[in-house]
Amino acid sequence: AQNIIGMDKEIRKQKTTLQNLQTQRNQVAKQIGHLKSSKGNCDSLMLEAENLRHLSAQLEKEIIKLEA
Repeated sequence: AQNIIGMDKEIRKQKTTLQNLQTQRNQVAKQIGHLKSSKGNCDSLMLEAENLRHLSAQLEKEIIKLEA
């Protein structure tokens, strides 16, 4: 029973982290949109968005494994 509770806590923690990453990604996407509309350079933000996407994908895989 303790193991199940521990797994549940870990899954919830990972899901919260994933939601935070998605929020960050959305904020970066908005910044990219603003920079593109003003013809600014958004290369560093594009890289950050890609890194956040990659981290989110990895975390999603971990969550799936934990839930299995």
